[in-house]
Amino acid sequence: KEFEEGLARLKLPYSDEATKLFFGDRSRMSLPNIDETTSTNQIRQVYDFYDTNHDGRLTPKEFEEGLARLKLPYSDEATKLFFDKIDANHDGIIDFQEFVLFVIGRERELRALFLEMDTDQSGGIDLDELHHTLERLKIDASEDTVKALMKRVDRDNNGIIDFKEWRDLLLLVPNANIEAAFRYWQETIALDIADEPLPLVSPQRRDVYLQFAAGALSAAASKTGTAPLERLKILYQLDTAKPPSLVQGMRLLYADGGFRGLFRGNWVNILKASPEAAVKFAVFEKVKRAFASTDAELSSSQLFVAGSVGGLTSHLAGYPLDVIKTRLAAAPTGTYNGIFDCVSKIVRNEGLFFSFFPGRVNGRL
Repeated sequence: KEFEEGLARLKLPYSDEATKLFFGDRSRMSLPNIDETTSTNQIRQVYDFYDTNHDGRLTPKEFEEGLARLKLPYSDEATKLFFDKIDANHDGIIDFQEFVLFVIGRERELRALFLEMDTDQSGGIDLDELHHTLERLKIDASEDTVKALMKRVDRDNNGIIDFKEWRDLLLLVPNANIEAAFRYWQETIALDIADEPLPLVSPQRRDVYLQFAAGALSAAASKTGTAPLERLKILYQLDTAKPPSLVQGMRLLYADGGFRGLFRGNWVNILKASPEAAVKFAVFEKVKRAFASTDAELSSSQLFVAGSVGGLTSHLAGYPLDVIKTRLAAAPTGTYNGIFDCVSKIVRNEGLFFSFFPGRVNGRL
Protein backbone atom coordinates (compact mmCIF):
# COMPACT_ATOMS: atom_id res chain seq x y z
CA LYS A 1 0.00 0.00 0.00
CA GLU A 2 2.75 2.44 0.93
CA PHE A 3 4.63 1.51 -2.23
CA GLU A 4 1.63 2.25 -4.46
CA GLU A 5 0.90 5.51 -2.62
CA GLY A 6 4.49 6.59 -3.26
CA LEU A 7 4.17 5.80 -6.96
CA ALA A 8 0.94 7.80 -7.07
CA ARG A 9 2.61 10.84 -5.48
CA LEU A 10 5.35 10.62 -8.12
CA LYS A 11 2.67 10.26 -10.83
CA LEU A 12 4.15 6.91 -11.87
CA PRO A 13 1.96 4.06 -13.21
CA TYR A 14 1.25 1.02 -11.05
CA SER A 15 -1.12 -1.92 -10.77
CA ASP A 16 -1.89 -4.73 -8.35
CA GLU A 17 -0.14 -7.20 -10.67
CA ALA A 18 2.98 -5.03 -10.96
CA THR A 19 3.12 -4.51 -7.21
CA LYS A 20 2.77 -8.24 -6.59
CA LEU A 21 5.57 -8.93 -9.08
CA PHE A 22 7.78 -6.27 -7.49
CA PHE A 23 7.33 -7.66 -3.97
CA GLY A 24 7.56 -11.28 -5.15
CA ASP A 25 5.01 -14.05 -5.03
CA ARG A 26 5.07 -15.28 -1.40
CA SER A 27 2.47 -18.00 -2.00
CA ARG A 28 5.10 -20.68 -2.58
CA MET A 29 7.81 -19.59 -0.18
CA SER A 30 8.05 -19.32 3.57
CA LEU A 31 9.48 -16.21 5.16
CA PRO A 32 13.22 -16.47 5.79
CA ASN A 33 14.55 -17.06 9.25
CA ILE A 34 16.15 -14.10 10.97
CA ASP A 35 19.63 -15.64 10.68
CA GLU A 36 19.12 -16.14 6.93
CA THR A 37 18.35 -12.49 6.27
CA THR A 38 21.40 -10.37 5.56
CA SER A 39 21.41 -7.33 7.82
CA THR A 40 22.93 -3.98 6.92
CA ASN A 41 25.83 -4.72 9.26
CA GLN A 42 26.51 -8.02 7.49
CA ILE A 43 26.40 -6.31 4.12
CA ARG A 44 28.82 -3.68 5.44
CA GLN A 45 31.24 -6.43 6.52
CA VAL A 46 31.13 -7.98 3.06
CA TYR A 47 31.60 -4.60 1.39
CA ASP A 48 34.54 -3.69 3.66
CA PHE A 49 36.20 -7.03 2.89
CA TYR A 50 36.40 -6.06 -0.79
CA ASP A 51 36.91 -2.30 -0.24
CA THR A 52 40.38 -2.84 1.23
CA ASN A 53 41.28 0.85 1.61
CA HIS A 54 37.85 1.58 3.15
CA ASP A 55 37.26 4.70 1.10
CA GLY A 56 33.70 3.73 0.18
CA ARG A 57 34.68 3.28 -3.46
CA LEU A 58 34.88 -0.37 -4.52
CA THR A 59 36.94 -0.65 -7.72
CA PRO A 60 37.10 -3.58 -10.18
CA LYS A 61 40.67 -4.30 -9.06
CA GLU A 62 39.65 -4.48 -5.37
CA PHE A 63 36.71 -6.69 -6.28
CA GLU A 64 38.89 -9.21 -8.17
CA GLU A 65 41.51 -9.21 -5.41
CA GLY A 66 38.77 -10.05 -2.91
CA LEU A 67 37.53 -12.94 -5.05
CA ALA A 68 41.11 -14.23 -5.35
CA ARG A 69 41.50 -14.20 -1.56
CA LEU A 70 38.30 -16.21 -1.24
CA LYS A 71 39.38 -18.58 -4.05
CA LEU A 72 36.29 -17.71 -6.06
CA PRO A 73 36.38 -17.66 -9.88
CA TYR A 74 36.25 -14.41 -11.85
CA SER A 75 37.06 -13.01 -15.27
CA ASP A 76 37.36 -9.58 -16.87
CA GLU A 77 34.00 -10.05 -18.59
CA ALA A 78 32.29 -11.23 -15.40
CA THR A 79 33.68 -8.27 -13.44
CA LYS A 80 32.48 -5.84 -16.11
CA LEU A 81 29.05 -7.47 -16.11
CA PHE A 82 28.92 -7.29 -12.31
CA PHE A 83 29.80 -3.59 -12.24
CA ASP A 84 27.42 -2.76 -15.10
CA LYS A 85 24.57 -4.25 -13.07
CA ILE A 86 25.40 -2.53 -9.78
CA ASP A 87 27.05 0.76 -10.75
CA ALA A 88 23.86 2.78 -11.16
CA ASN A 89 25.55 6.12 -11.90
CA HIS A 90 28.20 4.53 -14.18
CA ASP A 91 31.16 6.18 -12.46
CA GLY A 92 33.26 3.00 -12.54
CA ILE A 93 33.03 2.28 -8.80
CA ILE A 94 30.43 0.73 -6.49
CA ASP A 95 29.47 2.67 -3.38
CA PHE A 96 27.88 1.08 -0.33
CA GLN A 97 24.32 2.10 -1.19
CA GLU A 98 24.60 0.54 -4.64
CA PHE A 99 26.00 -2.63 -3.06
CA VAL A 100 23.13 -2.84 -0.55
CA LEU A 101 20.50 -2.56 -3.30
CA PHE A 102 22.27 -5.27 -5.28
CA VAL A 103 22.48 -7.68 -2.32
CA ILE A 104 18.78 -7.27 -1.54
CA GLY A 105 17.81 -8.02 -5.15
CA ARG A 106 20.30 -10.85 -5.53
CA GLU A 107 19.06 -12.59 -2.36
CA ARG A 108 15.57 -12.69 -3.84
CA GLU A 109 16.92 -14.25 -7.06
CA LEU A 110 18.97 -16.81 -5.16
CA ARG A 111 16.00 -17.72 -2.97
CA ALA A 112 13.93 -18.44 -6.09
CA LEU A 113 16.68 -20.75 -7.39
CA PHE A 114 16.99 -22.38 -3.98
CA LEU A 115 13.25 -23.11 -3.81
CA GLU A 116 13.37 -24.52 -7.33
CA MET A 117 15.98 -27.06 -6.22
CA ASP A 118 14.41 -27.73 -2.81
CA THR A 119 11.69 -29.93 -4.28
CA ASP A 120 10.38 -31.24 -0.93
CA GLN A 121 10.26 -27.68 0.50
CA SER A 122 12.23 -28.82 3.57
CA GLY A 123 14.36 -25.69 3.70
CA GLY A 124 17.49 -27.55 2.60
CA ILE A 125 18.96 -29.21 -0.49
CA ASP A 126 20.18 -32.77 -0.02
CA LEU A 127 22.30 -34.97 -2.29
CA ASP A 128 19.27 -36.50 -4.04
CA GLU A 129 17.84 -33.08 -4.89
CA LEU A 130 21.24 -32.01 -6.18
CA HIS A 131 21.37 -35.11 -8.41
CA HIS A 132 17.83 -34.41 -9.62
CA THR A 133 18.67 -30.82 -10.56
CA LEU A 134 21.77 -31.87 -12.49
CA GLU A 135 19.78 -34.49 -14.37
CA ARG A 136 17.05 -31.98 -15.18
CA LEU A 137 19.67 -29.58 -16.56
CA LYS A 138 21.24 -32.48 -18.52
CA ILE A 139 24.59 -31.83 -16.83
CA ASP A 140 26.70 -34.98 -16.89
CA ALA A 141 28.39 -35.17 -13.49
CA SER A 142 30.00 -38.13 -11.77
CA GLU A 143 29.16 -39.16 -8.22
CA ASP A 144 32.49 -37.72 -7.03
CA THR A 145 31.73 -34.40 -8.73
CA VAL A 146 28.31 -34.14 -7.09
CA LYS A 147 29.81 -34.93 -3.69
CA ALA A 148 32.51 -32.31 -4.29
CA LEU A 149 29.83 -29.75 -5.12
CA MET A 150 28.00 -30.60 -1.92
CA LYS A 151 31.17 -30.45 0.17
CA ARG A 152 32.09 -27.03 -1.26
CA VAL A 153 28.88 -25.45 0.04
CA ASP A 154 27.92 -27.59 3.04
CA ARG A 155 30.16 -25.91 5.58
CA ASP A 156 28.67 -27.58 8.66
CA ASN A 157 28.97 -31.03 6.98
CA ASN A 158 25.42 -32.10 7.86
CA GLY A 159 24.62 -33.33 4.34
CA ILE A 160 22.17 -30.47 3.73
CA ILE A 161 22.71 -27.14 1.98
CA ASP A 162 20.68 -24.44 3.69
CA PHE A 163 19.86 -21.10 2.14
CA LYS A 164 22.58 -19.24 4.02
CA GLU A 165 25.27 -21.58 2.68
CA TRP A 166 23.79 -21.33 -0.81
CA ARG A 167 23.61 -17.54 -0.67
CA ASP A 168 27.12 -17.04 0.70
CA LEU A 169 28.66 -18.96 -2.21
CA LEU A 170 26.60 -17.47 -5.05
CA LEU A 171 25.94 -13.93 -3.84
CA LEU A 172 28.39 -12.44 -6.35
CA VAL A 173 27.78 -14.81 -9.26
CA PRO A 174 27.52 -12.69 -12.44
CA ASN A 175 24.22 -14.22 -13.60
CA ALA A 176 21.57 -15.56 -11.25
CA ASN A 177 20.25 -18.36 -13.45
CA ILE A 178 20.63 -21.95 -12.37
CA GLU A 179 22.91 -23.04 -15.26
CA ALA A 180 25.35 -20.18 -14.67
CA ALA A 181 25.20 -20.81 -10.91
CA PHE A 182 26.22 -24.45 -11.37
CA ARG A 183 29.06 -23.47 -13.71
CA TYR A 184 30.31 -20.96 -11.13
CA TRP A 185 29.93 -23.60 -8.43
CA GLN A 186 32.03 -26.08 -10.39
CA GLU A 187 34.78 -23.50 -10.96
CA THR A 188 35.08 -22.91 -7.21
CA ILE A 189 35.98 -26.59 -6.72
CA ALA A 190 39.03 -26.28 -8.97
CA LEU A 191 40.16 -23.18 -7.10
CA ASP A 192 39.89 -25.00 -3.77
CA ILE A 193 42.86 -27.19 -4.75
CA ALA A 194 45.34 -24.41 -4.02
CA ASP A 195 46.39 -23.89 -0.40
CA GLU A 196 47.54 -20.32 -0.94
CA PRO A 197 45.59 -17.34 -2.30
CA LEU A 198 45.60 -17.37 -6.06
CA PRO A 199 47.59 -14.79 -8.02
CA LEU A 200 45.57 -12.04 -9.60
CA VAL A 201 45.21 -13.69 -13.00
CA SER A 202 41.67 -14.23 -14.19
CA PRO A 203 40.43 -17.79 -14.83
CA GLN A 204 39.74 -16.72 -18.38
CA ARG A 205 43.42 -15.93 -18.95
CA ARG A 206 44.51 -19.08 -17.13
CA ASP A 207 42.10 -21.07 -19.30
CA VAL A 208 43.55 -19.64 -22.51
CA TYR A 209 47.13 -20.33 -21.43
CA LEU A 210 46.27 -23.87 -20.33
CA GLN A 211 44.32 -24.56 -23.51
CA PHE A 212 47.26 -23.29 -25.57
CA ALA A 213 49.76 -25.49 -23.71
CA ALA A 214 47.45 -28.52 -23.69
CA GLY A 215 46.90 -28.27 -27.43
CA ALA A 216 50.60 -27.98 -28.19
CA LEU A 217 51.74 -30.85 -25.96
CA SER A 218 48.96 -33.24 -26.96
CA ALA A 219 49.61 -32.61 -30.66
CA ALA A 220 53.36 -33.19 -30.27
CA ALA A 221 52.82 -36.49 -28.46
CA SER A 222 50.16 -37.82 -30.83
CA LYS A 223 52.03 -36.84 -34.01
CA THR A 224 55.27 -38.45 -32.83
CA GLY A 225 53.49 -41.66 -31.91
CA THR A 226 51.81 -41.94 -35.32
CA ALA A 227 54.64 -40.55 -37.46
CA PRO A 228 55.51 -43.88 -39.21
CA LEU A 229 51.85 -44.45 -40.09
CA GLU A 230 51.54 -40.87 -41.30
CA ARG A 231 54.47 -41.32 -43.66
CA LEU A 232 53.11 -44.63 -44.93
CA LYS A 233 49.72 -43.02 -45.54
CA ILE A 234 51.29 -40.30 -47.69
CA LEU A 235 53.24 -42.86 -49.71
CA TYR A 236 50.04 -44.85 -50.25
CA GLN A 237 48.35 -41.68 -51.52
CA LEU A 238 51.16 -40.71 -53.90
CA ASP A 239 52.50 -44.07 -55.14
CA THR A 240 50.27 -46.23 -57.34
CA ALA A 241 52.50 -49.24 -56.67
CA LYS A 242 51.39 -49.52 -53.05
CA PRO A 243 53.03 -52.02 -50.71
CA PRO A 244 50.96 -55.19 -50.36
CA SER A 245 50.51 -54.87 -46.62
CA LEU A 246 51.11 -52.62 -43.63
CA VAL A 247 54.07 -54.71 -42.44
CA GLN A 248 55.63 -54.78 -45.90
CA GLY A 249 55.16 -51.04 -46.22
CA MET A 250 56.98 -50.46 -42.93
CA ARG A 251 59.80 -52.69 -44.10
CA LEU A 252 60.17 -50.64 -47.28
CA LEU A 253 60.28 -47.41 -45.28
CA TYR A 254 62.88 -48.88 -42.96
CA ALA A 255 64.97 -50.11 -45.92
CA ASP A 256 64.82 -46.64 -47.48
CA GLY A 257 66.08 -44.69 -44.48
CA GLY A 258 66.53 -46.91 -41.44
CA PHE A 259 64.80 -46.21 -38.12
CA ARG A 260 65.11 -42.47 -38.63
CA GLY A 261 63.45 -42.88 -41.98
CA LEU A 262 60.25 -43.93 -40.23
CA PHE A 263 60.11 -40.49 -38.64
CA ARG A 264 61.20 -38.42 -41.62
CA GLY A 265 59.37 -35.10 -41.60
CA ASN A 266 58.17 -35.58 -38.00
CA TRP A 267 59.83 -32.39 -36.75
CA VAL A 268 57.90 -30.45 -39.35
CA ASN A 269 54.83 -32.42 -38.34
CA ILE A 270 55.31 -31.35 -34.73
CA LEU A 271 56.15 -27.76 -35.72
CA LYS A 272 52.93 -27.69 -37.72
CA ALA A 273 50.59 -29.65 -35.47
CA SER A 274 51.60 -28.21 -32.08
CA PRO A 275 51.04 -24.50 -32.88
CA GLU A 276 47.97 -25.41 -34.93
CA ALA A 277 46.35 -27.34 -32.07
CA ALA A 278 47.44 -24.69 -29.57
CA VAL A 279 45.90 -21.90 -31.66
CA LYS A 280 42.73 -23.93 -32.21
CA PHE A 281 42.24 -24.59 -28.48
CA ALA A 282 43.08 -21.01 -27.47
CA VAL A 283 40.96 -19.30 -30.14
CA PHE A 284 38.04 -21.61 -29.36
CA GLU A 285 38.24 -20.61 -25.68
CA LYS A 286 38.63 -16.92 -26.51
CA VAL A 287 35.65 -16.84 -28.87
CA LYS A 288 33.51 -18.63 -26.28
CA ARG A 289 34.38 -15.99 -23.71
CA ALA A 290 33.51 -13.26 -26.22
CA PHE A 291 29.98 -14.71 -26.37
CA ALA A 292 29.51 -15.36 -22.63
CA SER A 293 31.44 -15.37 -19.37
CA THR A 294 30.64 -19.04 -18.63
CA ASP A 295 30.06 -22.17 -20.73
CA ALA A 296 26.64 -22.64 -19.15
CA GLU A 297 25.39 -19.52 -20.95
CA LEU A 298 26.53 -20.61 -24.42
CA SER A 299 24.07 -21.81 -27.04
CA SER A 300 24.83 -24.62 -29.49
CA SER A 301 25.10 -22.12 -32.35
CA GLN A 302 27.66 -20.06 -30.42
CA LEU A 303 29.71 -23.21 -29.73
CA PHE A 304 29.51 -24.05 -33.43
CA VAL A 305 30.79 -20.59 -34.39
CA ALA A 306 33.58 -20.76 -31.80
CA GLY A 307 34.70 -24.15 -33.08
CA SER A 308 34.57 -23.00 -36.71
CA VAL A 309 36.60 -19.85 -36.02
CA GLY A 310 39.16 -21.86 -34.03
CA GLY A 311 39.51 -24.47 -36.79
CA LEU A 312 39.79 -21.91 -39.59
CA THR A 313 42.37 -19.80 -37.74
CA SER A 314 44.55 -22.76 -36.81
CA HIS A 315 44.31 -24.27 -40.30
CA LEU A 316 45.50 -21.07 -41.98
CA ALA A 317 48.32 -20.69 -39.45
CA GLY A 318 49.62 -24.22 -40.07
CA TYR A 319 49.04 -24.57 -43.82
CA PRO A 320 52.60 -23.72 -44.99
CA LEU A 321 54.10 -26.23 -42.56
CA ASP A 322 51.64 -28.85 -43.79
CA VAL A 323 53.02 -28.38 -47.30
CA ILE A 324 56.62 -28.76 -46.06
CA LYS A 325 55.70 -31.85 -44.03
CA THR A 326 54.10 -33.53 -47.04
CA ARG A 327 57.06 -32.75 -49.31
CA LEU A 328 59.57 -34.14 -46.81
CA ALA A 329 57.54 -37.27 -46.11
CA ALA A 330 56.80 -38.08 -49.77
CA ALA A 331 60.15 -37.27 -51.35
CA PRO A 332 62.76 -40.01 -51.88
CA THR A 333 65.75 -40.05 -49.57
CA GLY A 334 68.23 -37.29 -50.48
CA THR A 335 65.75 -34.96 -52.17
CA TYR A 336 65.83 -32.47 -49.33
CA ASN A 337 68.52 -31.91 -46.74
CA GLY A 338 66.22 -30.87 -43.87
CA ILE A 339 63.47 -28.32 -43.33
CA PHE A 340 65.31 -25.21 -44.43
CA ASP A 341 66.58 -26.86 -47.59
CA CYS A 342 63.02 -27.89 -48.42
CA VAL A 343 61.72 -24.34 -47.89
CA SER A 344 64.55 -22.91 -49.97
CA LYS A 345 63.89 -25.22 -52.93
CA ILE A 346 60.10 -24.61 -52.82
CA VAL A 347 60.60 -20.84 -52.86
CA ARG A 348 63.25 -21.00 -55.58
CA ASN A 349 61.28 -23.29 -57.87
CA GLU A 350 57.65 -22.34 -57.17
CA GLY A 351 57.51 -18.87 -55.68
CA LEU A 352 57.31 -17.32 -52.25
CA PHE A 353 53.64 -17.21 -51.26
CA PHE A 354 51.15 -19.27 -53.25
CA SER A 355 53.43 -22.32 -53.36
CA PHE A 356 52.74 -22.78 -49.62
CA PHE A 357 48.94 -22.54 -50.01
CA PRO A 358 47.95 -25.03 -52.73
CA GLY A 359 44.30 -26.05 -52.49
CA ARG A 360 43.76 -23.37 -49.83
CA VAL A 361 40.04 -22.92 -50.55
CA ASN A 362 39.26 -26.63 -50.28
CA GLY A 363 41.51 -26.93 -47.27
CA ARG A 364 39.66 -24.20 -45.40
CA LEU A 365 36.33 -25.88 -46.17
